[in-house]
Amino acid sequence: MVLRLLLSLTLVLVFLYKGGGKQGHGTWTFLGSFFLMYFLFAGFEIWSILSNLRPFSKPGESQL
Repeated sequence: MVLRLLLSLTLVLVFLYKGGGKQGHGTWTFLGSFFLMYFLFAGFEIWSILSNLRPFSKPGESQL
């Protein structure tokens, strides 16, 4: 998960360095939508991992 965050930040920095930052108002829109989609994807990934682990929990334990 940390590796994906670092690669995503690298992608954003390369985009800004190559000229994406010269367009003005589009930069904040790009950054906002990029990180919104990144955190939504991470949230769904965590949700799917937790839902897949539930069948493997012990029978006497309470579930989330």
